Amino acid sequence: MKISKKFLAAVLAALMAISMMPFSAITAFAAADLTGNCGANGSNATYLLQDTDSDGRYDKLTIKGSGAMADYTSSSEVPWVKTGTVYTHKFIKDITINSGITRIGNYAFYNCVASNGVSIPNTVTSIGNYALYGCQATSINIPSRVTSIGELAFAGCKSITSVTVPDSVTSMGNSVFSMDSNLETAILPKNLTSLGDSTFSTCSALKNVTLPDNLTNLPELTFFKCSSLENVTIPSGVVNINANAFGNCTSLKDIAIPSNVASIGDNVFKGCSSLSTVTFERPSDSQTLSVGSDAFTDSPATVAYSGSSDLSLCDGNTVLAEGATLSDYNGKTLNWGVPAVTGVAEVNGTQYATVEEAIAAAQDGDTVILLSDVSTTITVPAGKNITLDLGDKTVNKSIINNGTLTITNGTIYSPGIYMPDEGFGSYAVMNYGVLTVEDVTCTGAIVNKSTVATPSMTINSGTYHGDFLAVASHSGATTEINGGTFDGQGFVEAFSGSKIVFNGGTVTAVLGYDNGGTLEINGGYINAIEAENPGDTPASIVVTGGTFKDSTDVQQYMADGVEKVDNGDGTYTVLPASTPKPDGFNLSIEDMIHMNLYINVDDYTDPATATVTVTYNDPEKQTPTLKVDTYSGAALAALKDADDGRYVIPVLAAPAQMRDNVSVTVTGRDDSITTSVAEYCETIIATSNDAKLVALAKAMLDYGKACSAEFNYNVDGFEEQAYYNAENVTSALDTAAIVDASRANDKFAGYAYIAKSIPALRIYLNTTEQEAVALGGKAFVNGEATQIMVDPNGDVCVDITGILAEDLNAEYTVEFNGGELKLNALQFAKAKGGNTDLGRSMYNYYTAADAYFV
Repeated sequence: MKISKKFLAAVLAALMAISMMPFSAITAFAAADLTGNCGANGSNATYLLQDTDSDGRYDKLTIKGSGAMADYTSSSEVPWVKTGTVYTHKFIKDITINSGITRIGNYAFYNCVASNGVSIPNTVTSIGNYALYGCQATSINIPSRVTSIGELAFAGCKSITSVTVPDSVTSMGNSVFSMDSNLETAILPKNLTSLGDSTFSTCSALKNVTLPDNLTNLPELTFFKCSSLENVTIPSGVVNINANAFGNCTSLKDIAIPSNVASIGDNVFKGCSSLSTVTFERPSDSQTLSVGSDAFTDSPATVAYSGSSDLSLCDGNTVLAEGATLSDYNGKTLNWGVPAVTGVAEVNGTQYATVEEAIAAAQDGDTVILLSDVSTTITVPAGKNITLDLGDKTVNKSIINNGTLTITNGTIYSPGIYMPDEGFGSYAVMNYGVLTVEDVTCTGAIVNKSTVATPSMTINSGTYHGDFLAVASHSGATTEINGGTFDGQGFVEAFSGSKIVFNGGTVTAVLGYDNGGTLEINGGYINAIEAENPGDTPASIVVTGGTFKDSTDVQQYMADGVEKVDNGDGTYTVLPASTPKPDGFNLSIEDMIHMNLYINVDDYTDPATATVTVTYNDPEKQTPTLKVDTYSGAALAALKDADDGRYVIPVLAAPAQMRDNVSVTVTGRDDSITTSVAEYCETIIATSNDAKLVALAKAMLDYGKACSAEFNYNVDGFEEQAYYNAENVTSALDTAAIVDASRANDKFAGYAYIAKSIPALRIYLNTTEQEAVALGGKAFVNGEATQIMVDPNGDVCVDITGILAEDLNAEYTVEFNGGELKLNALQFAKAKGGNTDLGRSMYNYYTAADAYFV
């Protein structure tokens, strides 16, 4: 770890302590009253600590005098937090502020967890940062003379169910009510023009909130993870709705966007899985509306409109029709002002009532764009050379091409069984000319009957389904397939002396032939090669490359100079015979996260007789298996941080275990801690000011979710978590990291996630166990001897462990039996691909850790 223990201790001292409710102690005498000054300069405010029940602990605090209380820079400076070795503030039940006090200072009653409330006199005009953070009052009475409330002033007050902020308040800091998990109702002052960030972040019970009419800006994370919030009225004067304002509000059903809104930030409605309708109020004049990236990701919301204007909200020339899915418009700038579209298709900005009229008007090389779904057959006549851009719309019939045509970007839906002996039956596309297809989803057969020069039909990408046939090459035609997924029951089949050249893509059904069809296979994945009718003889099948499922006997079709390589996962890849067999590597399940829990023992029990018990799921197991670690005596004493005073309990977890609970108990105490790595990461994301730490927490959650899916461990625990860093990073895998930054709060729970990952990079050796033993049973990693192992599948391998997250890009040289392999852990991400969940998240985790721990 590129960070010292002393530095970590200093950081952790500023974090929120993990506090446990104390057990009752029986003492024989009352503690003597304590008093002192707690006023700001020029103030005579004093405090009085009393032990009213004579149990040896102070349980009553009275603030007397007049003027402002002092502002403290941390809770440790507050005079009633600690008396001697006892953290007094945890036992104070009664807090009284006498009339005459004008300000409650920063951190004044921070984490007074035993207090049921604080009576605030009407002489108070301001409340400082963290003033009542963590207090367990069931209600808050904010006097009518208060004009300002500092950041996190009432955060973590988990017993509050309702709050009314008086109209006298004109400014509020960040996160004022964040983490108030039982807060159901909130009314904000009508004259408030601006809120701080994260005002109600993670208020999971919040159902009703009244925002002020004068509000012009809805800040970042305002209602983040308010999972009970169903409806909220955004005031008409709001211009900007900032990032994550409603992120993960999973109960939010409908929302109305006022006409003045000019921007909806990143992730504003991301994770709002119940959001069904977003109603946009039409403005009276033309204007633009900027929609941030992932603003509506994971939200099924569709468009609705209100208002009397005839303006329409458009993406270029495409109107967002009522019922359009908003997730299609993430990251775009929309325009109010284009009248409602009545045309079905357009060419060069001119709209036409029918697709036929648009095609007739199109000149050589023009693009015809669909503006709405089409339920009639589209025919392209001979002599036309055009592109048909489906515009993310659906053709609910068929497309017939007699000319030169490119089809892209949309859906063709014409289901049914294709019966070659009874005519073509139901088909999606019929090609008699030159056809190129890409980025479409097609249900129904694409039939190529061209008589023109090869290639007459080319498929580059997309998804193709069929009840019987997905793609058919017929009547001597040639079809070239360079990519795409061909799934379901849909055959990809060459008929009647025709030919299919398969260069890439995935066929999960059958690549077939009938009546002398020809197959040329150069790449991609093939589930099976079969004849349509038993006894058919192909004109030829030649395989020069590709990957094949083991049920396919591809040996008989392989060209000269190639050979079949067993991939070890039930598939075989055909490669040129001169190509060396690659050494394999993967990321094993024993990929750990090192988490430290900071536990307070001395203030509650005698550490010499205490036992700390930690219960968690064993990170070495692939199924949840409880593991228990105990520390007592010298073992416990060795864990004490001399500077901090708490005990640092180490816990290892695999990334997929981030949402597994870790519980800690201490003998002599009647309470326990239950937490998880994910809980801490989510708190950081919601409240931290440290941009790099936030980026690391997001990357860590992504990594955990991807590993959960990869290793099939606790998949249900990550179902509601969307990916934070969902972009494709393939092109960035060899570049320096770029970490986006944002600002939030820097006070957290009192345990530290160090992000100390220990990936095991496993390299498989091309040898047998017996040969490995004969060669000494060791390989060399960066010149050091490393024991060779045999994994559960019987494969011989060597593991590289102890790799820090920020060092995942470090190069390792592995030597064995005269061979040498150079690689790093990010080779795994490259092998998986930067656009796969595990590959992408591993790379993002490395870049975030590298940026944070430099």
